[in-house]
Amino acid sequence: MENAAHDHNANNQIGGMETGQTRGLYGYVLRIFKTFLLFAVGFGFLFGIYLSIKIGSLYGFIQSLVAGAMGALIFVLVVTAIDIFFKIKCYVKYGIMDFEISQVRKFRANQDHLLVFNAACEVLESRKKVQILVKDVKKGIVEAERSLWGGVGEQITVRVMGNAGNNKVMVTVSSKPKCFLTMMDASKNFENVQQIIQGIRKRLKEEGIGRSSNSQQR
Repeated sequence: MENAAHDHNANNQIGGMETGQTRGLYGYVLRIFKTFLLFAVGFGFLFGIYLSIKIGSLYGFIQSLVAGAMGALIFVLVVTAIDIFFKIKCYVKYGIMDFEISQVRKFRANQDHLLVFNAACEVLESRKKVQILVKDVKKGIVEAERSLWGGVGEQITVRVMGNAGNNKVMVTVSSKPKCFLTMMDASKNFENVQQIIQGIRKRLKEEGIGRSSNSQQR
């Protein structure tokens, strides 16, 4: 009974999560179309110039544009299928279907500003391939990046807004691709935000239970 009461008190100290703005399905379809145009026009145009010079005819250029469009269509269909697969996995795991790339989530924590800030730092430091770049407790900002090969990865920011000693803070977690040309991310930014929020909430809950236990022992 005591453990249940501790859990309840810890949960009450952490406010509910608010979803950030998204463009939903419309924005996702628009990005798919942009990806198709980028590859169809890009590859088709470049290959068309090469082929038209090689055979000395404009017909080769037109053929290349058609071939580029067909190749881009196949590529986009495959990549979209993979991306949707990961989005379905996230929906099964988190119960949220979000088609946006750049992700922003907010939640309120009724705990000390420094405690929440330290919890955010600990969560980011515990994540694989994540490096903290900026850690400013006065401004309540933690900036990090998750790097893979070739500059691929995500930029992650956690903002803890609230005055020191005031047990009411707003935590904003955001994640976006490092490369501005990214059209699909296999829901990686969505997962980053969800997992970071879950990690912070878990640490705050554990801290709340620990404090309740210590006060009862006294």
